[in-house]
Amino acid sequence: MKEDVAEEIGVTWNLYVDATTAFVQRDREALLLSRHKLATAPARYWSGLKAPSNLDVVDGLVRCFERTYADAYRMCRTSREME
Repeated sequence: MKEDVAEEIGVTWNLYVDATTAFVQRDREALLLSRHKLATAPARYWSGLKAPSNLDVVDGLVRCFERTYADAYRMCRTSREME
């Protein structure tokens, strides 16, 4: 695996995990902070993509914060390409 690809996966994946953890713990402030960090991650971490990996999932978590993770993941994402 190329080093730059591994770094991209690590940086964006960790931010996604942080956002998911905040959602499960019902910490909206931490969720919004993780979403901001993911959305503003340097382009070198998500080159070749229109947006950082999993940003659509995190947007769904924010949009449907009061719902279950399953609902937020499946029904509230901005992109449903992975379904």
